[in-house]
Amino acid sequence: MERDVSDAQLVRAGILDGLREPKRPIGLVFETGLSLRSLRTHLEPLIENGLVEERRDERRRAVYALTPTGAENLSRMYKRLRLEEEKERRRKSARRVYAVVFVLCALLAVDVSMIVVGLLRTERYVPGTGRVVVPPPPPPPPVISFQLYWDEACTQPVSEIDWGELEPGDSRTVNFYVVNDGDVSLTMDMNVTDWTPVVAEQYLDLIWEADGAVVAVGELRMTSMTLTVSAGITGVDSFSMTIMIAGTET
Repeated sequence: MERDVSDAQLVRAGILDGLREPKRPIGLVFETGLSLRSLRTHLEPLIENGLVEERRDERRRAVYALTPTGAENLSRMYKRLRLEEEKERRRKSARRVYAVVFVLCALLAVDVSMIVVGLLRTERYVPGTGRVVVPPPPPPPPVISFQLYWDEACTQPVSEIDWGELEPGDSRTVNFYVVNDGDVSLTMDMNVTDWTPVVAEQYLDLIWEADGAVVAVGELRMTSMTLTVSAGITGVDSFSMTIMIAGTET
């Protein structure tokens, strides 16, 4: 019996569920487990049908969010899924009952035949042989990996960025290299968390020019990251943050 809900609908229901709060593409990738390419494929019909809208955050980066229609559609989709699960549970229960009845009937038929045949029963023994062929193991999954280095020779890993002393209105740029040492091309992404003090996030702006860039397998790419201090900064003597750089299979 065919399912009333297709696999594509299940995937898109998962995307809608992940958008209960607005998210950037990399957040949806972590939420749904889809690749960035598959995510975009499933987002297009949701946007065209008015279920999801694309916005831009303060840094002009794409952010996706549910429309009111999308929220209603998500509720209806989950009601359909619950009804489908209940139908499937009832079908399985009925099949188990039929199986038990069939086995009981078969056992009763064997017992009756044994009584009728009695001493006329005869037996034949046939040897059986065979081989068990173990299939080869599947190929290993592709390796997703990249490294960060200060130098083109890739001898000095980037473990920390020291922005030094900055004055209001200053900007400082650091250059480093990204090398894709995995098996697939990667779309790069940056996020900044753990600001200390928290108010520093209001006055410090960090931009990575490689945010959203694709780095091919084996490619060594020089990138620059710039930190800008607002001229109106106040209440911040020293600061720290955590810079997350991620690569998603393209």
